[in-house]
Amino acid sequence: AEALLIADGAGEVVILLNESIRSVGRANFTLAHEVGHFRLPHHGRRYSCSYADLNAFFSEKPLEREANLFASELLFSEAAFLADIHGMDMSWKAVSRLANRYQASLTATALRMCQKTMDSCALAFVQAGKIKWSYASQHFAGEVVRGCIPIRSVLHANMEVCDLAEGVTPSDAWLAKSTKIHELQESIFPLPSLDAWLVL
Repeated sequence: AEALLIADGAGEVVILLNESIRSVGRANFTLAHEVGHFRLPHHGRRYSCSYADLNAFFSEKPLEREANLFASELLFSEAAFLADIHGMDMSWKAVSRLANRYQASLTATALRMCQKTMDSCALAFVQAGKIKWSYASQHFAGEVVRGCIPIRSVLHANMEVCDLAEGVTPSDAWLAKSTKIHELQESIFPLPSLDAWLVL
């Protein structure tokens, strides 16, 4: 387990985090997730949350989705976050700066930016060669493909380097349906300890 929540009926609560969690942002998100389980009224009082529960932001488990949403709302104050992203371009530099400011994980921060920005953008989480989940902003005109990494993508071309990279990609490399968009600006961020990539 990445985290354990144990609450008795008398109000005593213990939350334990796996000592392998080294990132402050990841630890804060994990803790906020467990607080969500405790505070949300229809959740139980004992949880053992796995890595998948905490990192699958669009989990098939409704209670885990709710706990992730709670954590996001807790970590990113709506008014302050909207003020911070106003006029800010979606870039890994901006995401990193905000992740540091809010002491949150890079993934949670990038996802929150996609949810709240007025820009047209999408975020994909790729792990072990597969697109695990994606999220598009409300102004993004397209649906990100599922499955394997697109061969004509910046990510595919730079996987061996395992470093930040960006470039222009044909839209049909990432998008499931044809749209009026012909090209995408793709920017990748490696998460080597997770065998994963974040793609904007």
